[in-house]
Amino acid sequence: LTSSGTLEPADSYTVTTLVSAEILSDTFEEGDIVEKDQLLYTLDSSDADSSQTQAQNSYSQAQNSYQQAVQAKYPTADMTGTVSEVYVRNGDSVNNGTEICKIVGDNNIYIDFLFSYEDNSDFYVGQSATIFIDGFAGTTQGTVQQVSGSSIASSNAAGSGRQMTTVRVKAVNPGLVTEDYTASAVIGNYSSYGQASIEVSASSVITAGTSGKISGLSLLAGDTVSSGDRICTITGDSVDNSIENARISLSNASTSLENARDRLDDYQITAPISGTVVTKTAKAGDNVDGGTLCTIYDLSCLEMTMNIDELDISDVAVGQTVQITADAVEDKTYTGVVT
Repeated sequence: LTSSGTLEPADSYTVTTLVSAEILSDTFEEGDIVEKDQLLYTLDSSDADSSQTQAQNSYSQAQNSYQQAVQAKYPTADMTGTVSEVYVRNGDSVNNGTEICKIVGDNNIYIDFLFSYEDNSDFYVGQSATIFIDGFAGTTQGTVQQVSGSSIASSNAAGSGRQMTTVRVKAVNPGLVTEDYTASAVIGNYSSYGQASIEVSASSVITAGTSGKISGLSLLAGDTVSSGDRICTITGDSVDNSIENARISLSNASTSLENARDRLDDYQITAPISGTVVTKTAKAGDNVDGGTLCTIYDLSCLEMTMNIDELDISDVAVGQTVQITADAVEDKTYTGVVT
């Protein structure tokens, strides 16, 4: 059986682009052999870069909004410490800004006492101090943390002209002592001058970030919490709707960002197959508005279609050897196979 036909590459690809831009560079010439995924063209992507930046900013904003919506439903501790006060109960209705509880950083109090003294060396770090907290029965024991390096003269009429020094004392909080309390102290043979303000460690008031009802609140004054621990849950249509709307916005922003990144890939044109560039219709410096850039043939394997009479087709099977001659190459026979 004999037949004639046209030999064509088994695999060919016409490289096109969908974007409109200036070609900044190309890496090949017509007739060159290129490898799959080799960079062929680089197009000006300044507009796409701006779009991606905007999409990234929108995504970050949507992500923050979603996190804030979730945080509003599930208030969490923003520091590690001890719960000093709880302002609400389960079932209470709250609004945005309603105080839920207060957390203090540790269970210590710090007080700067003023003393009239004879000799500054009578006070030293580590010295024991007996503290009298106004409104609390009994005394509390503390320890001197710091002694001021310079003395001051009291301007109070009762102690005018007397030399004074400041002594900082640290003590374990004997109860729910806050900065609203004052105290006095005795250190060695000296009694402090007047009432001194009490300083507690760093504190934070946890507030509601939305409207709803409190549920799941089990903390009591004196409980210890760690940063990130959930304080309670705020339930209600308002907070649930806020979360759902924020989730939808985040999903849309994520899709937009993904599309922007995909569009940016369109400005780097790579070879879809390995082969020989048979035509090159665009070069560096050209402005393209979509369309064809070049054509690549994989000439490592050629194929042709033969027309066989239906009376003879039963004699042809996949895998049979075929002898091929080409008009362009005289006195040479090639071997092929029926596919």
